[in-house]
Amino acid sequence: MNIIGLGKAGCAIADCFENYPQYNTYKLDVGLKRTSSTFPIVERATHEEYDKVEPKIKKFVSEMTSSKKAVFVMGGSGTITGASLRILQRLHEAHDELHVLYIKPDHTLLNGLGLLQDRACYRVLQEYARSGVFTSMCIVSNPHMEEVIGEVPAIGYYDKLNDLLVGVLHWINIFQNTESVVSTHGQLADTARLYTLGTLDVESGEQKLFFPLNSPTDKCYYYGISKEDLETNGKLFKDVKNRVRDFASTDEANISYSIHSTSYGDNFCYFTAHSSEIQIFPEKVLDT
Repeated sequence: MNIIGLGKAGCAIADCFENYPQYNTYKLDVGLKRTSSTFPIVERATHEEYDKVEPKIKKFVSEMTSSKKAVFVMGGSGTITGASLRILQRLHEAHDELHVLYIKPDHTLLNGLGLLQDRACYRVLQEYARSGVFTSMCIVSNPHMEEVIGEVPAIGYYDKLNDLLVGVLHWINIFQNTESVVSTHGQLADTARLYTLGTLDVESGEQKLFFPLNSPTDKCYYYGISKEDLETNGKLFKDVKNRVRDFASTDEANISYSIHSTSYGDNFCYFTAHSSEIQIFPEKVLDT
């Protein structure tokens, strides 16, 4: 799978993916050297200027590792995000599956220009995803990921968030591409192309979303359970099934789950929540 990061935020997340051999990472940003995996974007003064001038990346994209699937990663507030649509057009031509990973910044910390740049990209990319131009769009929010981690010091703040995000995405990717012990997952509706991630505490049942997704149609839970527990702990399996039944009885979304064997001592669960509706958070607050 090819991971392509744009700008400071996108490139930092691409760097995290380099820790896993399953991914080929590429970075586009101002000031980079031209290599087989990095491309220097010409610096522009405004978001609009980035949008007007197409980066000359055709050759760079053609040299990427042959893979039918790509994930394009970007933060929402940077000026360089004005180049995103033109870059995505080239990536779309080169890949059968093109997914977007969108990092929603903390709007309380942005100035007016950053808010406008984020809003423009956020809404347009969702429309492209819903129409099927992109295979999917995953939206995560920095403040909500911070809630998952807890208190995070200033130094290394974004590193912690990025490690969490990439770790969850990596495990879900593994679970989706390996045989499960038990699975009730099925085909999602073709319109449910917008989604976010979440964590589930296996003991308490507490769920935490990486983004407050509106009107989810489906939730897919992925349990990573130690091989020893799968072989000996009948109570744990019963608890998992009961919890899924509880979710199904109280949640309007369709609920599915899978259980996967791991070599880790600690059991864990991640999930995806999907929606067909354009997400407006937090713009609905700003518009009132």
